Amino acid sequence: SRAVVFVGRAGEQDLADEARRLGLWVLADLPWPLPIEPWRAALQRIKTVTSATHAG
Repeated sequence: SRAVVFVGRAGEQDLADEARRLGLWVLADLPWPLPIEPWRAALQRIKTVTSATHAG
């Protein structure tokens, strides 16, 4: 599967929703400027996913 993180918006189009419709796993859809706590949570999800993927 493919995972993506979105930061900011591209006008009115919701690229995160479009990515989900295309079957991508949206780990985070964050605003810009990037708030620290949501960014930390997204990084933790990425770390968890990559650890599980490489564990075995």
